Amino acid sequence: MLTPEQFVAHWADTRLKETASCVTHFDDLYELLGHPKPAHMDKTGEKFAYQAAWMIRSRQRQLDDAFTPLGLAGSMYLLNGRQYHGTAGGRRVDAYFYRGPTLDIYLGTPLKTRLGIGTKDTVGQAVAGLMNRRSIALDDPSLRHLSVFPLDEAWSRALLADPTARAALLRLTADEGPFELRQVILQPESLLLRLHHTRQSNVTPENMRQWFNDLLTVARAAEGLPPPQQTAEASGLEHTTRSNRNALLLPALGIAFALLCGLSLCALVPIAMILLSGGR
Repeated sequence: MLTPEQFVAHWADTRLKETASCVTHFDDLYELLGHPKPAHMDKTGEKFAYQAAWMIRSRQRQLDDAFTPLGLAGSMYLLNGRQYHGTAGGRRVDAYFYRGPTLDIYLGTPLKTRLGIGTKDTVGQAVAGLMNRRSIALDDPSLRHLSVFPLDEAWSRALLADPTARAALLRLTADEGPFELRQVILQPESLLLRLHHTRQSNVTPENMRQWFNDLLTVARAAEGLPPPQQTAEASGLEHTTRSNRNALLLPALGIAFALLCGLSLCALVPIAMILLSGGR
């Protein structure tokens, strides 16, 4: 059995890369704890998966490297995602990276109106239908590949006419790769950049800084305009989705547990009836 002193002495000065040392490190850790090594207990790899654990840890480190330079604190989101919260540039910032992969970045703003911008596709049209908005026609050739769904059309056109804001929006909505879909969504009290089907390798410190700066540019340009005439208030769900998505998990788990209990009860009732009838 490996002693704590032996474990520390063996690993204190190692210079191996993580990919070359992770299996040996875990084996030594199991030996230190007196636990059978995974290869001895699970010869099929169904219960123990070094590679999966290493991939989750590697994803965490890469994402942390992109977000923590902005002063955001990271933590786990769902099983293998990450979430980040904090203040950057004097603004509240909340971000979520989760299955899809999808990246949501929220930037705080005092604006209280709605505007959706994305590339023209069936997903964008479907979202517009849910929002009960219709895309407006754009005369600017550089914007004709975009669908724009405003609550206040005149105010939104003024924002798109601003050269600085327009250039930032074009960068933010520039899809990378054949499957990535991007949306910029202004909702009451926040400006959201959503990257659907993005590659994790795109989430670099340089890209994160550029996305943040572009969101900040759009927010400042929008706030510099006369206030929109058509306004809206953020819903409680929007507040929670932005700042504390974990609060949505407990009710969902409760519903799932209730459904499971209900299904179990439904399965037991016929059995009980058979037993009761058999005893007569």
